[in-house]
Amino acid sequence: MILRDNRAIYWNERNEHHLDIRPILEAGGEPYSIIMDAVGQVARQEGLNIHCLFDPIPLKKQLERMDYVCESSLLEPDHWLMKVGPKNP
Repeated sequence: MILRDNRAIYWNERNEHHLDIRPILEAGGEPYSIIMDAVGQVARQEGLNIHCLFDPIPLKKQLERMDYVCESSLLEPDHWLMKVGPKNP
């Protein structure tokens, strides 16, 4: 995957794509375009796990309107995981 911001961290683990945007948020940056690029590259086919500082409810609602399924969970303080995948895989 190609990332436009080197503060974002991407990895693939057991055929699962992960995007950690916490460093961007911690630096006061806006990760929206990086998230949307990553979603466009992998979420339709394989799904994407987005690591955040908080539960990204507005983003989740927007992606659901775009026919994605989103599920988020708190892993530890300041570490949320939002799984994004196709509605009909």
